[in-house]
Amino acid sequence: MGNRAMDWFRQAERDLEQAEDSRRAGRHEWACFAAQQAAEKAVKALHRSCGQEAWGHGIARLLQELPDAISVPPDLIEKARVLDNFYIPPRYPNSYPAGAPFCGFVDLHARARPGKPRSRALTRSGRRGRGHEGYLDVRRDQRP
Repeated sequence: MGNRAMDWFRQAERDLEQAEDSRRAGRHEWACFAAQQAAEKAVKALHRSCGQEAWGHGIARLLQELPDAISVPPDLIEKARVLDNFYIPPRYPNSYPAGAPFCGFVDLHARARPGKPRSRALTRSGRRGRGHEGYLDVRRDQRP
């Protein structure tokens, strides 16, 4: 079986589109979860492009486990920790003392991007892009 990095990356792009659609529809808990999924899959795509497997859902940890040849700025890891908080709580009521998850997520959560969306974690060619001053964004074409 060949390298499936681009399959992971393409799904990450699709998940990010779902996050944006969910935010526009006012389904902020799903926007947050889909954004977490997009970032997780983008980092897993990067792992696969380096020829290694990656397991788990913690984006910060996945970034730290990238090969030493890939420099990951500490602030990107901190921003990944923000997204890590959106893996379980947006989906499960028992993540909170009372109320359904959608009651606690507002547009502020869905719009909260730890930095400007300028990084390119993985390009179509499978190579790591330049600049990681923003949060982990899997989109190739950035909007201003």
